[in-house]
Amino acid sequence: MINKVAEKKISDYLNQNKQSLDDINQHIYDVIKINRLTNSEVAALFTGLMRQVLSSEHNVKLLNILGIQVGQLNPELTTKIQQILTEEWLANQGLIK
Repeated sequence: MINKVAEKKISDYLNQNKQSLDDINQHIYDVIKINRLTNSEVAALFTGLMRQVLSSEHNVKLLNILGIQVGQLNPELTTKIQQILTEEWLANQGLIK
């Protein structure tokens, strides 16, 4: 178990070096462009990444509450959850109603 001082130092470091979503977006786009990924490859990459995120421990608890098991996260369900989360984020930003 990590002690409180080390935990605070790590937390402070992460907060100080946190990048904006725009910066992260640009970095990912640059990687995609450099590697000349096709639209299909990008779609598969993002769907796979979203499945990994949804499969993480804290999200598995949420999925269980919703009655969804990780094994059910096929591309259709994964992208539907991603759409819902994206629309929720956009609404919270005041970008959609």
